[in-house]
Amino acid sequence: RKGLIRKAQLALAVHKWRSKRPDSLLAKRVPETHVFELYDIEYFDEVLIADVPELREMSPGEAWILKPNITNQALGVRVFDDLGTLRQILSSEEAWNLREWVVQRYVDRPLLVDGRKFHVRTYVLAVGAAPMRVLVYDQMLALFAADAYPAAGEGGRPRDISNLDAHLTNTCRITRQKLGGGMTPEEEAKHVRLLDEISGELGGPAGLRRGKEEIGGPA
Repeated sequence: RKGLIRKAQLALAVHKWRSKRPDSLLAKRVPETHVFELYDIEYFDEVLIADVPELREMSPGEAWILKPNITNQALGVRVFDDLGTLRQILSSEEAWNLREWVVQRYVDRPLLVDGRKFHVRTYVLAVGAAPMRVLVYDQMLALFAADAYPAAGEGGRPRDISNLDAHLTNTCRITRQKLGGGMTPEEEAKHVRLLDEISGELGGPAGLRRGKEEIGGPA
């Protein structure tokens, strides 16, 4: 169970799967991911060298997303595009008791619907073991960010990453940050929709069917 609900353990499980099955859909769909531990900000440079050397070679405007391992509801999740900002995040009071982190290369050009970023929630039931039978519920949800996704800057400048409400699609965050702790039916209809409802934006029924097949559900 921990291998699914804790980000670092999930990242490790995905890494093992990708290593054994490099041609699988999972290997092709998960962004570059790294896990590191930081017990004191004084060791920031040493941790980067040992665990995430890729961050030391960041290009200007190259965005990454940082997630604490043990939190949920998008608490502590940040997007950054330079090491100074990353150091500032990890030095903050909010991060002082967080030790293990997951960092992923940010998908800068996601698929948008009505100008907003979204992710797909799928309900899965696993039955038995050796062999395990996995059932995927066909009625998947599309969960939307609160704000419109920012356009890329003019002249090749990177897009704005400061507004997390445009970049994070967590419904608990939306309810907490934007709606004062509650969500009316009208607001829920804006932020939570059935995937079938947006099939037109996903290439019609055929495109939606292909997407569901990749996720693992029936057409």
